Amino acid sequence: MNHVETRMKLSIITATYNSASTIERCLTSVAEQIALSQIEHIIIDGRSSDKTLTLVSNFPHVAKVISEEDHGVYDAFNKGLSAATGDLIYYLGSDDHLSDIKTIYDIISEFSRQKDMDYIAAKVVIKDPVTAVQWVSHGKKLCHGENIFNHPHHQGFFMRRRLLQEYGGFPRSFNIAADSYIMLKTIILGKGIFSDRIVSHFYQGGLSSKNDNSDLLHREIRIIYDLLNLDKNNKQKMDIANKNMMYMKQLLHSHLEEEHDLTEMKDKVIGIFGTGVMASIVYLLLEKAGVTTSFFITSLGGESDFHGKKVWSLSKFPSDVQVLFNSIEGEHYDEIAQQLNKKAPAAHLVKWHDIY
Repeated sequence: MNHVETRMKLSIITATYNSASTIERCLTSVAEQIALSQIEHIIIDGRSSDKTLTLVSNFPHVAKVISEEDHGVYDAFNKGLSAATGDLIYYLGSDDHLSDIKTIYDIISEFSRQKDMDYIAAKVVIKDPVTAVQWVSHGKKLCHGENIFNHPHHQGFFMRRRLLQEYGGFPRSFNIAADSYIMLKTIILGKGIFSDRIVSHFYQGGLSSKNDNSDLLHREIRIIYDLLNLDKNNKQKMDIANKNMMYMKQLLHSHLEEEHDLTEMKDKVIGIFGTGVMASIVYLLLEKAGVTTSFFITSLGGESDFHGKKVWSLSKFPSDVQVLFNSIEGEHYDEIAQQLNKKAPAAHLVKWHDIY
């Protein structure tokens, strides 16, 4: 089957500006969709000076190209909304790509089965292009009344075009988090589903993931939570963050100033789950005590080494490991711990803050 049964159409909007180095993987992932006849791909370009538009012209599936100066990404998004004619709308970053050739087919099929559905919030693989480390997005757990859900990733969100038009598009009052406002508002007011289906790969380094923008992003997200009455329900998450900060300070102190007797771990096969800041601190603390880490583990594994060690996936790491350190904390700790125990039931599992 190469098309879905209904003739529902989905508009994909991609905003570009000097995107020549990445746009081909984005365009190719759309061009290879088996539901291509039901896709309207619109390119909104900020008047690129590189070969972006030349590359776009090589893909005949692109329905519309608008190239003119704009006032930022959300201005471009709104231009795309005005040009779109699809029943559904999706914004695909010029750095990013769809996960497989059935992605859009599956999304349209789900909307076709549930005629009154306003949105689908699906999973996204996040990639660090520098280290090649990747993981599946989860998002903060939020509550609105009796409704409990995770803050979705914008690259996994599909919604009805008419609903976004009713909102008036993306509010220009937000510089970096207007997409979060739209998604959370839709989840609160509309009807939809959260799906475990991975729909896209998102590459860090864009507008919202740059370090220089992190403070602005957090401020705008906090405002959005207040506007949508989500702030007070995030208290548990904040409590966990504050507790982790306390643990981190103690761990750093012990790493810099104290000696530890970890001799019982020497010559054992040791794995650390995670490749973030805490995983690095645990690794360095073990190294200081003369304990060698054998490998790291993430949900999906990684193509590149971390601290010179192989990064295994949860499903493939060596089951003869003797000690496992879990370097994460919070709502996903138990889930990860269960998967680690299932793969290596004989291993001793240690929380990262148990070693300071």
